[in-house]
Amino acid sequence: RTVAAGEMPRHDEIPVWASGQQCKPRAGSMMFDAYNTSPAGLSPKLFPKDAIHNACTQICLPQGVKLAASNHGVRYGGSCFDENNGEENPFFGDGSPIPEHTAVCPGAVFEKEGAMSGVQFFTYSCKEGEVIDYGGPYK
Repeated sequence: RTVAAGEMPRHDEIPVWASGQQCKPRAGSMMFDAYNTSPAGLSPKLFPKDAIHNACTQICLPQGVKLAASNHGVRYGGSCFDENNGEENPFFGDGSPIPEHTAVCPGAVFEKEGAMSGVQFFTYSCKEGEVIDYGGPYK
């Protein structure tokens, strides 16, 4: 079902991610398929000051800020725990194609929870390989 503006999602409509993390219910349309990546080996200036590198951040995104979030590197149509969605994100940041069945964040392990401007998020480090580098922006 679609959660209408001003309506609270039912608890069973909110996914539970690795290590038991779950978005807090809030009124309004929420997206649970929003995430961004923080590849290793890039200049620290490209990231927020407290960023974890080689990590993926799962975001509890209010629908109303989707466009603004896209301008900050947020991807849609999957999660840190999935294989890349090739229809939504067919290429690495360098323009080369992402092979089918490529994990977004291999071996995701929970690192921290946070919130920015009222948007809740959970960051996972990628312990079994490199997070996908979709290209910037990264913050």
